Amino acid sequence: MNRLSFISSSRVPPRRLIGTVSRASAGCRENFILRSDGARVRYECVIVTPCNILRSFPLKIKLSAAAGVALWFALAAPLAQAEESGVVGEGREVTIEYTLTLDDGSTADSNVGGEPLVYTHGAGQLLPALEAALVGLGPGEEREFRLDAEDGYGEVDPRGFQEVPLDRIPEEGRQVGEMLVGVDPDGMPFQVRVAEVRDDLVVLDFNHPLAGQALNFAVKVLTVN
Repeated sequence: MNRLSFISSSRVPPRRLIGTVSRASAGCRENFILRSDGARVRYECVIVTPCNILRSFPLKIKLSAAAGVALWFALAAPLAQAEESGVVGEGREVTIEYTLTLDDGSTADSNVGGEPLVYTHGAGQLLPALEAALVGLGPGEEREFRLDAEDGYGEVDPRGFQEVPLDRIPEEGRQVGEMLVGVDPDGMPFQVRVAEVRDDLVVLDFNHPLAGQALNFAVKVLTVN
């Protein structure tokens, strides 16, 4: 059973949204039980349902058998090309710049003009559907594509909302939209959003900030090693 400790509230800088994160905000949202440990502003989040960290932020693509076969054939050629030197493929260290926008036209995340993102392809560091879209690209090549919510961070899960007594939340965290910061057993930080504030309760949202959203990517491959 995994235990996650909610430790504080904080206005933290936006994290990179396209990669995997800690167990707290990754496909471990089933059946949270929040418990106080006395006067300290701290909660233990006991995950009743076992969590598979490899599922991070519902980074799974649900496919029927027929769709799975179709996807295999669709990716067969790019995967073969990835064996060639200099293109994105399994085990390659890839450097990219990207912009992630939502359907309302807002920019959710971008590193253009900033520090490039370096990742190892196939190591589970990015959304699987995002990785699949980059297979076969070489340095200097660009691609724009759209991921539906189910291929991104999943739909909003009602089970991800939990009520917590108001007096157990720091005063500065008692505002709708405030991000509360916790640390999982591995010391990795995660964020929980304050979804609602009532007279004596706070409703916390453990869903990913982009749950339920389609993701529009514009990605440029800078280097492949």
